[in-house]
Amino acid sequence: KQSSCIRATLGGEVRASPTGLAYVENFATKYIPQVGDMVIGKVTQRMGEHYKVDIRAAQPALLSQLGFNNASKRNKPNLNVGSLVYCHVTSAHKDMDVEVSCESAIANEAKKGWATKELYFGELGGGWLLDTSLVHARTLMQEDCFVLDRIGQDKAYEIAVGLNGRIWINSTSPRDTVIVANIIMNAQGRPPAQVEAMVSKLTRLFG
Repeated sequence: KQSSCIRATLGGEVRASPTGLAYVENFATKYIPQVGDMVIGKVTQRMGEHYKVDIRAAQPALLSQLGFNNASKRNKPNLNVGSLVYCHVTSAHKDMDVEVSCESAIANEAKKGWATKELYFGELGGGWLLDTSLVHARTLMQEDCFVLDRIGQDKAYEIAVGLNGRIWINSTSPRDTVIVANIIMNAQGRPPAQVEAMVSKLTRLFG
């Protein structure tokens, strides 16, 4: 006899979509690289012509020292261990090293050099790095993300979100950076009304 009982295969919170579909929101943090994913990496080692970069996957990824817009052997970024980069996955074969690149795939950025600091991908200077769940990161990357739009009404800030569950935030002051970070981290799983109340309260208390 076939059972009508529904069983979840992953742990998490049961939620409902606007169409009434029930699903489990999983809070996994182990990232499985996919080609095209935008991720935030942390340099862990310099080796030959590559950097080893931690992207929260099972193994570190490789980033070519020339993997930046218009980089050459004489003109390339000089990253140190601990440097953060916003990059995208270019190779993710099961039995080979994962490869990432900071070369821009955006048409109007193709001619800009890495040193202009005007590119979508590249080194992330200053700011604050946070780790979150993969599902929260994916939510923040949606074009109509309520919490990011709402914060922008009161605070000027920069943000980079990686599908590997990393968030980089920078603002006009360390205090504002902490406020923005706390709002973003505490917004996970909350409906817009609760996010609105939280933002209003923190803005009122801390300016």
